[in-house]
Amino acid sequence: MPAFHISTTYPSNDGVGFSKFRVPAIPTCLPVPVSTTAGCSIIGQETYKGILLGDINGNFSSVGSGGTLRTAAGSSVVFDLTNSVAGDGYVTIPVSIVTEETVNSLDFAMQFAGSNVQFNSVVDNANYLQSLSNVNADDNTLRYTSYSLQNYEVNKSVVSVRVASANGQISESDFSSIEAYLNGEPVKAELLTARNSSTSMNQQVSVYPNPTTGIINVISGEDADVQIMDLSGSTIVLQTNVNANQKHEINLQSLANGIYMIRISNGNFVSMKKLVVNK
Repeated sequence: MPAFHISTTYPSNDGVGFSKFRVPAIPTCLPVPVSTTAGCSIIGQETYKGILLGDINGNFSSVGSGGTLRTAAGSSVVFDLTNSVAGDGYVTIPVSIVTEETVNSLDFAMQFAGSNVQFNSVVDNANYLQSLSNVNADDNTLRYTSYSLQNYEVNKSVVSVRVASANGQISESDFSSIEAYLNGEPVKAELLTARNSSTSMNQQVSVYPNPTTGIINVISGEDADVQIMDLSGSTIVLQTNVNANQKHEINLQSLANGIYMIRISNGNFVSMKKLVVNK
């Protein structure tokens, strides 16, 4: 069927094939050919077409031979153990989004290691989400999915994971195999602990001018390293030994016009910002 063929202007809509804006309608139940021989029903063969995960948002348009979905470089979902709240036998862990992109869906999964914590609920702090959470008892994994027509707020807690704790405390050893997705694209999942409690949401970092014609200035509240990355996450410029609270100039004249990510970090914090080069 033409509707299941990729749009000739993919991921834009050409009015014929499927695209981000035009998805074929597929019934929940599809008929199969059935014949009767000697009173017995025989189910015949049939071919069905469907849309693969990642087709609609264009994730497969740039996929490599490994079959991995495209990632949202420079974005992350932070599970902040340092600001968790304990009471009545429960510990509530705020979950925040760090990104320069517009976000309309948040998904994550995590496993609970050992017997100290048991899942209770995911609390909606935003009050505009359509969401669902479930724990699979077979693999002891929490899976959460949410969506909203309203843009998610970033750099603040949009939801919280509430767990029951046997000893009234939690640590990073209670969690494993954390995955996170924004707008259906994999992003970095960060478990914030006392060791790295200064994160990009609190760390004072300035990058200017942005957009830039080829020169930027970076000011960090702590000694840090600076990386300029393309949207695939590859480092193309690395600056080390940026001194705290001192303006550091970086020449980007060699870069082509476009959108990049700048990462300012040390052992205590990570700050990610979008950087536009327009010479």
